Amino acid sequence: MGEDDPDLGLSSEVAFDRLIHEAKSSIAEWYSLNVVNKLKPNAHKPNKICTFSHYFCTRTFIFIRVSLFLLIVGSVDIENRITFSSAAVYALLLLYTILLEVWQNRIRSTAFQQKYRKAFEEILELEKSKPKVFTYTPKSLEAVTDDVAVCQSCFRDGHVVEVPRILLVIGDVIILRPGQIAPCNCETFDGRILAEGDRLKWDVKTNKKTGFVQPLEPVYARVTCYPIKNHLEIALSAEDNPLQFDYQLQYMIHKVFERYVIPIAFVASVVATSIRFIYSDDENLFGTRFAFAVPSLTVVPLLILQLPLLFHFVKYINNREVAKYLELPKDFETCKDLVSILSSITGTSFIDKKGILSCVHPSIEKVVFATNEADESGALGIHLEVMNLSSDREATINARGSPSHRWNLSMDDPNWQRYLPNLLPLTYNLLLNSCQQSEHFHQFLDHLAVVSTKVPRTIATANRRCMCQLPYLLGFTSKSLENFQGIPKILGFYKKQPGEAPLPGLTKHRTPIEMAFCTIRDDAKSLHSHLSCQGTANLVVDACSHIWNGNAVIPMSKRLKTSVKDFYLRHSMTGHCLAVSYRPCFSKLGDALNGKYVEVPLNQEPPKIETALPRSQSNESFEEADYTNTVKTAESAIDQYFTGQVLCGLVVLHYEPLPESVSIIEKLDQICVRPVYFSKENELRSRVFAEKLGIEAGWNCHISLAEEDNMPSRKMDVAHEQFVKQKPSRSKFWRRIALSESNLDALDRESLARGSPSLRKMSMISAKMAPIPNIARLPTGVKNVRPHLDEVDNVPLLVGLFTDSTTPAVEEMVEIMQENGEVVMVVGSCRNPSNTALYSIANVSICVDDVEESSCRLLEQGEGEATKSNVMQMSSKFIALATDFRLDHTKLLKLPSLIVCARHRMSSFRHSLLFILYASLLYSVIILMSTCFFLPIIFTHSQTIMTAFLHIPILFLGTFFTNFEPKSKMIRIAPKNSSDIPKSEKLKTVTQFLCQFVPSAIYINLLFLFLLMSNSNMMCAYSDISCLFNTDGPAGSSPILGLNETRIGQVSLSTETIRHIMGLQLTVIYCVLSSNFVFGLSSLWYEFPIKCLLWDASVFICIATQIGYSVLRGVQLSHLFSLLPLFLLILWMCVIGIVNELIKIRRIQQFTREQRRTKFEFDTKLGMNSPY
Repeated sequence: MGEDDPDLGLSSEVAFDRLIHEAKSSIAEWYSLNVVNKLKPNAHKPNKICTFSHYFCTRTFIFIRVSLFLLIVGSVDIENRITFSSAAVYALLLLYTILLEVWQNRIRSTAFQQKYRKAFEEILELEKSKPKVFTYTPKSLEAVTDDVAVCQSCFRDGHVVEVPRILLVIGDVIILRPGQIAPCNCETFDGRILAEGDRLKWDVKTNKKTGFVQPLEPVYARVTCYPIKNHLEIALSAEDNPLQFDYQLQYMIHKVFERYVIPIAFVASVVATSIRFIYSDDENLFGTRFAFAVPSLTVVPLLILQLPLLFHFVKYINNREVAKYLELPKDFETCKDLVSILSSITGTSFIDKKGILSCVHPSIEKVVFATNEADESGALGIHLEVMNLSSDREATINARGSPSHRWNLSMDDPNWQRYLPNLLPLTYNLLLNSCQQSEHFHQFLDHLAVVSTKVPRTIATANRRCMCQLPYLLGFTSKSLENFQGIPKILGFYKKQPGEAPLPGLTKHRTPIEMAFCTIRDDAKSLHSHLSCQGTANLVVDACSHIWNGNAVIPMSKRLKTSVKDFYLRHSMTGHCLAVSYRPCFSKLGDALNGKYVEVPLNQEPPKIETALPRSQSNESFEEADYTNTVKTAESAIDQYFTGQVLCGLVVLHYEPLPESVSIIEKLDQICVRPVYFSKENELRSRVFAEKLGIEAGWNCHISLAEEDNMPSRKMDVAHEQFVKQKPSRSKFWRRIALSESNLDALDRESLARGSPSLRKMSMISAKMAPIPNIARLPTGVKNVRPHLDEVDNVPLLVGLFTDSTTPAVEEMVEIMQENGEVVMVVGSCRNPSNTALYSIANVSICVDDVEESSCRLLEQGEGEATKSNVMQMSSKFIALATDFRLDHTKLLKLPSLIVCARHRMSSFRHSLLFILYASLLYSVIILMSTCFFLPIIFTHSQTIMTAFLHIPILFLGTFFTNFEPKSKMIRIAPKNSSDIPKSEKLKTVTQFLCQFVPSAIYINLLFLFLLMSNSNMMCAYSDISCLFNTDGPAGSSPILGLNETRIGQVSLSTETIRHIMGLQLTVIYCVLSSNFVFGLSSLWYEFPIKCLLWDASVFICIATQIGYSVLRGVQLSHLFSLLPLFLLILWMCVIGIVNELIKIRRIQQFTREQRRTKFEFDTKLGMNSPY
């Protein structure tokens, strides 16, 4: 079976139809189980602490309906006569509460079904836009790892293509690479059943006749499940995590107001009303029905009937602001309050590296070669010269006219051309053995992935990458290969050398398995061939007898070999290092052996170093048999190809972080959002990349999530067994081996596990030169993090780097962070389906479109090959269903500034919410005080309705809608997510109300008493003031609306006019008090409230409606703006302004002190194990 077989697999159209049908069925099944049958536990309970706490619960509705019923009963005027207009208004309010409860339930149900609707609409859209031609991504060039790959090789339309794993369907025929984990449940053609995550057992076979190792062939399997089903189940079942704001809102509304404030106010009002009713007589007209209305008028403002609507409106506006800021689609919708969540973010977890934080392919960072020039100390002699290179990302316009980015390679040394003779052989080798042979190399790499599972502390690493930029930088072109003919032959060498013993403090550090990948090209003008070798330095250097120094090929001394190996050991720990060598070949490789591999024995002796090497030879100096001889055995392959090579140099590659990634890490750290990078690589490589990103990764600043291995003895047994079983294929080859099998049995096993004595000595020297590992006493393994947090310190929550990360380990670590008060934002790739579970548990999740990059950096980099793939776009849309929104990579830089904007908006919302609660409580306190002091009812039904349902909500919106982007540079640091509210916060809230609002309640009542006494009939006693209701002037006034009005006696000002004066006074006081909540953390002389146009409009509306209401009620403007009340109002406004400013200054001081303490805690990285 080849790569093109029309009888295998499904067609793209059939697979697409099956995928859409299964997706619809999965969503319908989930909807039936979790929504229709309501099997989701605690989903609709009103007392659940979640974002639903923004709405009223059943207890609140009971209070509301009882109060409105009492108001209907008490809808009478002062003469105890029923007023049908008031009763109708309260009846409408009662109907409104019924509709409000229905609306709340609908909103809850809609929010609960929002992901279902979003997923179903997305699937319908995909079905509607079914492509006529399905395009796929190019083949994967990555090594087989423990993680499941994003794409899977699969037969579609009779061809092998790369299909995103999430889009596999039942009936697909997939190709399992050697060592690969099963991407889903499948069954091989020979009947072996594999579950997702299982791995086949592979046997490496060696041809007994030739000694060559047969490359492991991939296995075909048939998919037996739909991965999309599990993905949709996880995405749809995700639940929101409550935030500190939700807990505070739950506490304030559903506990303080419902359980304490409203009952106490109602009981106090009933008691006061009952006392007044008992002491009333026929003269004071304190009627029976009016006694029912007073307690309800006291309670109704506290119920804040419009609060759910305000919350819903604010959430809608906030989400639209976020969508506008991030340039999301116009139809974007979510049930979450994104501003509330973003403002609470304390940590950002980056879970993918390639294409998100770094470039897709590693870049050349260093080139090492031998030279005879003087070194830095001025000493002459052969030594290694290290030349640094830089890769910069440059924005360009491709041939299609669309923007693209290109990585440019440049030398850091401006005088690098003096080393051109040293670099030419190295770069020519890279041209001969280039990324055009990547498919063969990755087949070899798959083979090594299986071999490394049986060799202790080793791993197959794709250290050979695209390096085509370096030859072209030195002047080579595509015509440089015209001197060679035919297709190059491939030969691979590897050695089962156990990896280096891990350094102290490192967990599961694995050494790249010793290997060499060779291409053999025939010369077009002669009979010999050119072998270009690239591989690990330990194996390649052992095959080299000479080295190129820029002028000549000279023998390679033992000191130079040790230096090369030391350099390789250091840089292979932290990146990818490749040794490059060359050898002319005079024997031909048999066609049957092309693409085969050779296992180099562990006890293979390095070639003897000759003192001289012929610089030139003519063809006449060789016999004809040398050119016609064909290599047919592994022994001869080692003799002819893997000995006597010339070392050209070494190349070091590293993943370069994207400039946007470095900027976003820096900006997140500046706003005190801890950036956390979950790396799948080992500690040393992860630390190097993290430091490039700007994440601190030094002492006590990173944790390995790999579990410690407690079985070292078994590894040494395996190493010894592999070492002993190395047997020659022929006696001649066996005589070349220095040690016999009987001698091997006597060797120390520990020595064999670590290597030969010389290698062990070299590893000890190299260990001192290697990067210093993290030896802090931090937990190793995710299972040890919780005990460390409970028993030691909180340093695991302060580190920014977690290494050796697997998806289950990252998932558990995110949960640990959330358990300890962190609000986590997860940022990952929109192509990796393994991230679905992480997206579902995060407080807010963002999937990012990967940065595109061509497989070869010399190719045209436009939209990229992957961008053309509509199949990959389908996969990204499915994965995005598990996230809150999907972003283009260029918009990632907006996240830090968006968090700052969200914190500013949330601060305004908190101040506005405090204002509406304080203002409502103030109104009830005023009525309660007038009732307790035996004053006439200070505000009528209509005034109460207008203030509670119009003025206070409008001022709430005016104080809330400040600019979304703050003008000040103040950093508001998000606190820990905690359900507990400190006593200091409670005390501060109560104190602010007592100092800022209660004095106004006393002022209103005293002014009301003063106006009544100055305009009343003094024949009545003080206790009878409540029965005096006077008219204006001798003839009185004629009201336009005749609600709740009684006209008795004749004095200068009537009680009705006094009430309107008090209504205007209260409205102005509300406006002045609200000015303190517009810019809650800025002094008056820095940000004047008048700068907020919406607040100006809300103040104008409140005052205008109050004056208009008084005019409609027949009150003359001259009476309404009487000089004495107006003068007292101006004085009281000044008092309020001074008190407001003093309270604000105190608030700013407390806020600044808290922010400094929080900033100090954020910057502290050291725990109790610190040596400082």
